Amino acid sequence: MTKTTIAIAVAVFSAAGTIATASEHGERDEREHHRERGRHREGPARGAPSSPADAGARALYRKECGACHLAFPPHFLPAESHRRLMAGLERHFGQNAELDPALRDRIERYLVENAAGAGTSREPARSLAGSPPMRITELAWFQKEHRRIDARITARPAVRSPANCAACHAGAADWDFDDDRVKIPAG
Repeated sequence: MTKTTIAIAVAVFSAAGTIATASEHGERDEREHHRERGRHREGPARGAPSSPADAGARALYRKECGACHLAFPPHFLPAESHRRLMAGLERHFGQNAELDPALRDRIERYLVENAAGAGTSREPARSLAGSPPMRITELAWFQKEHRRIDARITARPAVRSPANCAACHAGAADWDFDDDRVKIPAG
């Protein structure tokens, strides 16, 4: 190979590396955008267990809370909201959802450790009224994301409530709320 051929080959491979890096960076930016908007597949910064003990607590949370409703990603609410919800399980949105105290404490610890603002520079989620929310539907980002959804859609039998994420987000059980995959059920 001549010196010129080698220089061209190096330039081509360097450019290809730059393109790949830029592409990877773009994908990373898109993931960050969805993570910040609460519409992502679970990742290390948001609710993924960092230890086997966390994995057990996460599984316990999904089993116990997911038996009645979607076990919402812990980072949707701030720690104070999780504490208040767990303290009132005997009257949890009109239902008695009491748990064994040790079980309740383990789930609460998992929720608080993975809550909005926990270990990040992000501010905890707040309701439009400014107080810690008790429902994800009270969150400003949730309301903004769903502002174009007519009340007639949430009243459909297949939806029933704006909090029934799985009605439109097929990946909700996996904490995938990407709006590119939303399918609103027919009336």
